Order: sequence, then structure tokens, then C-alpha cells
Amino acid sequence: MTPTQLATLGSVARYGVITPGELAEIEGVRRPSVTRVVGNLVETGMIERRSDPEDGRSSLLSVTTAGHAYLEEHRSRKSAWLARMLEELGEEDVRTLEQAAAILESALEEERD
Repeated sequence: MTPTQLATLGSVARYGVITPGELAEIEGVRRPSVTRVVGNLVETGMIERRSDPEDGRSSLLSVTTAGHAYLEEHRSRKSAWLARMLEELGEEDVRTLEQAAAILESALEEERD
């Protein structure tokens, strides 16, 4: 899976059910780009596309069971890799990362408010 496909799959998972237009806006890309990536994800069974009952010109996207499983496996592997990398760092580097994490968390909380 390409990084673009993974990011798209993650966005659809985060928002639940979403239209391609909404997804394009969230991802900051044009609709044709989203359509191509979504088409690949539909073909591989990661995303389901169905007609929007309220707008026959649009469709609704959602992550399939296989897509959720793929994301979970990817996140588990990434977390394990990160844990191994952190174990190899010195105390000063770990403290620096803890400070950076606190700054990022604070910025995210401000964004939500």
C-alpha cells in the first residue's frame, strides 16, 4: 500500500462515513486524485463505496473489516518499531521527546477548543 493510500484509508476510518468530496477537502487534494486512490482501495477491499441515498450523484465511503484489520496491523507494527527505537535512545533524548510530545498535545488541545 502506498503512503497516499494509507493516509486516505486512515482518513476514511477517522471520519466513519464520508463522501469523496469531503475526503478531498480533508486531504487537501482535488476530487480526481481522491477518486483514483479510492478506486484502488475499493479494488483491494479496503474501502466500500455505496450510493448516497440523499444525493444520487455522490457516493459514501467507509472502511471495510479488512481495511480496519490492515490499519490495526500497520499501527501495531509501527508502534513496535517505535518502541524498539525508543529503547535505544539515551535519557537526554527521551526527555527531549517527552517535552516535544507535551508541546504537541498542548497544540492539539488548543486546536480542539
